[in-house]
Amino acid sequence: MLATPQASPANTAANPAASGAVAKSPSPQAAVRMPVAAEPQLKMDLIAFELALDGFSGGGAEAFVAHVRRALPIGGAFLFDLPASGLIAGCMRIAVVRVGGEAETLFVCLEEDGLTIRTLSPGPETAGLARFADAFLDVIGQI
Repeated sequence: MLATPQASPANTAANPAASGAVAKSPSPQAAVRMPVAAEPQLKMDLIAFELALDGFSGGGAEAFVAHVRRALPIGGAFLFDLPASGLIAGCMRIAVVRVGGEAETLFVCLEEDGLTIRTLSPGPETAGLARFADAFLDVIGQI
């Protein structure tokens, strides 16, 4: 099962779309956003990856790793996995992958219940792990 963020009163006030309300744009041109050339493909790769992760039925660390590897889109890379050991709250195992043409690093977390998988992008909670993943890629690039 893939975990998704829930709307809270705090984030619905700041983001009306989180509550299901849709704000009207002042004009049709204001709603148009010019994407970076690779952005649509990256988003599609991330969506496809997250959908492929859904349906995990447990089975321990080996089953988690096998499931993450199978879910990777063409061109994606499984870098490594490790016990969470408190690196990310609520996770028992973390797989580090690269997805998309821009090769975005993602952290795939197996929750402590052993059934729920969630993905995280590099951010404040994962800063140390992101640096480790970058160092890992640098070493692999040297080989």
